[in-house]
Amino acid sequence: TVQVGGTVWAGALAVMSPSNGCSAASSGSLAGKVALIQRGTCEFGMKAYYAQKAGAAAAVVYDNVYSSTLVAMSAGTYGASVTIPTVFVSLATGQAWVALLASGGVTVTLPTASTSVETARVLESFSSQGPTLDQRLKPDVVCPGGNIRSALSFGNPTAAGVTRQCNTVIEMSGTSMATPSCSGSAALVRQYFVQGYHAAGTQNVSAGFSPSAALVKAMMLHSGRPVLVATGSGYWQPASLPHPSQGFGLVDLSSVLRFARGPAGPPGF
Repeated sequence: TVQVGGTVWAGALAVMSPSNGCSAASSGSLAGKVALIQRGTCEFGMKAYYAQKAGAAAAVVYDNVYSSTLVAMSAGTYGASVTIPTVFVSLATGQAWVALLASGGVTVTLPTASTSVETARVLESFSSQGPTLDQRLKPDVVCPGGNIRSALSFGNPTAAGVTRQCNTVIEMSGTSMATPSCSGSAALVRQYFVQGYHAAGTQNVSAGFSPSAALVKAMMLHSGRPVLVATGSGYWQPASLPHPSQGFGLVDLSSVLRFARGPAGPPGF
């Protein structure tokens, strides 16, 4: 018996077919069972939805890469239609369960507790909050920095036999992930003005100019959207921005960079 979370109810584990859960399984093939599904190819909500359609009482999605942290599954397009409990486990755990199933039955115990909060809109617990010691407002903005998946370099471009720099992918959290996200956003803002998109929403290099650092920063600040802050009893959101917890909020360039929608529709953001 494998227990995940709390002791609420149990169900027999069964590997879903297809194993990635990205298309419909045979009707009733998972009736009353806990579907074991591998991560990848499609969104998490779709996997749980197809498992549910096949009669599953719950779903367990296991990672497709080795990682020291677990991801928070987003609902995606199909999430609103999913009513069964769904949890995420590591690749090692998933592989161990598949091996156990090959030698006999496996019973999984799952909790029924769930949350509807979109974790992408929740401030990470390790995010530094202001103000500074001299009472200046910091941070200016926040960018995604939790459970970010990126390329992992070999770290030695001159090593014998190395023909490519990307060894695999890795999932990490911290300023090492958030800073590149904010830097990339700033680069996109600069490109927007250099290539003249500000004039009419389309590329017009003749109208382009190199924006000042102050202009780039201003665009970043004004793009901010508020994010939730977790507490011991729930979540709260600042009534207004800027706020010492998150500055001007989560950078969202779609709110400040205007692009033409083409002949089928009016210009917009």
